[in-house]
This record gives sequence, structure tokens and C-alpha cells, in this order.
Amino acid sequence: MSEPLEPGKRDRRRRDDDLWDAIDVARFLKTSRSWVYMRVERAEIPHVRVGGLIRFEPARIREWARCGLAAVARGSI
Repeated sequence: MSEPLEPGKRDRRRRDDDLWDAIDVARFLKTSRSWVYMRVERAEIPHVRVGGLIRFEPARIREWARCGLAAVARGSI
């Protein structure tokens, strides 16, 4: 059985290749769901649309978060 992803406080188990929703991203980034949606509207966070739904690829979110932290450490932001 696969282990849950970082947000993993949900009842269902997820695989690494499953897409995240805004709640998963908010938990991973320790922020609010509205903050995530605001970044989507501004095209500041990588996301995909599946029908009318907004979803996130976990690997891309992790990389995006790492790059953002590196930019802050360098004083770029």
C-alpha cells in the first residue's frame, strides 16, 4: 500500500502521481486555500485545469516551492 503524500490528513490514500487540489496545496505550503486560488488567478503557481477543476501536480508544486525559497534566500523577492 502506498503512503499518503505530505498533506495526507485526508481519509483516502494517494499515490505520488495523483493530482492535488487546492486544499492539498494549502496544507503542503501551510497557507490558506484562498491564497492558493489567488495565486492561480494571477498565474503565479503551476496548475492544470481538468474540466472545470483546478488541479496541481505534486512534483511541480514541490519544485515551485523550492525555487521560491531559494529566491527569498538570495534576496531576489
